[in-house]
Amino acid sequence: MDNKGLKKLIIDEIQFKEIRKLLANLRKKSNVDCIILIDESGQPLCSSLKDPEIQIAAISALTAGNFAAANELSKLLGEKEVKSLLQEGEKLSIYSYKVLDKFILLIVFSSEIRFGMVKLYAHQTIKQLEEILKGIVYEPVEIEKPHIEEPKEQEIEETVKEKETEKERESTDDLDSVLLMLKEELEKSLKEEDK
Repeated sequence: MDNKGLKKLIIDEIQFKEIRKLLANLRKKSNVDCIILIDESGQPLCSSLKDPEIQIAAISALTAGNFAAANELSKLLGEKEVKSLLQEGEKLSIYSYKVLDKFILLIVFSSEIRFGMVKLYAHQTIKQLEEILKGIVYEPVEIEKPHIEEPKEQEIEETVKEKETEKERESTDDLDSVLLMLKEELEKSLKEEDK
């Protein structure tokens, strides 16, 4: 079956531990609330959080969608692509950065923290992340085509004969029912005449 474009991401345990350690160190150095490494489809790969209640899957999917929308907007304006996004809120800000065109590093931080510091620490970490992420393998996804056996001519003929036989039986059963009903009616009429 043709599966062009369908690939699965393979991260070994050592790579995962290195990524987790980098994200934890970045969170501690920059004092941010949340860091998530996301693949381009919006799947969270690794995170470091102050609050374990953060909805990582939803945030990851929305971030990937946000990048996709920003890239399309950039193309309309004649720009090649968006490398980073900054969203500033009243209490929290979000900085996200495209890593190796296949991943997104998302950082959520308090508005009290200076963005310049977050960006500096993030870019130091991104260089290290790129070295690890270059070693990650994408393997093609194999989807087997289901084997469906075509019915043989003899099987088709047998099925047709069975259906015809069923119809004949139903027809015979119907005729028998009508005859039985007529017989009962006739007997009933005869009894009434005898009285």
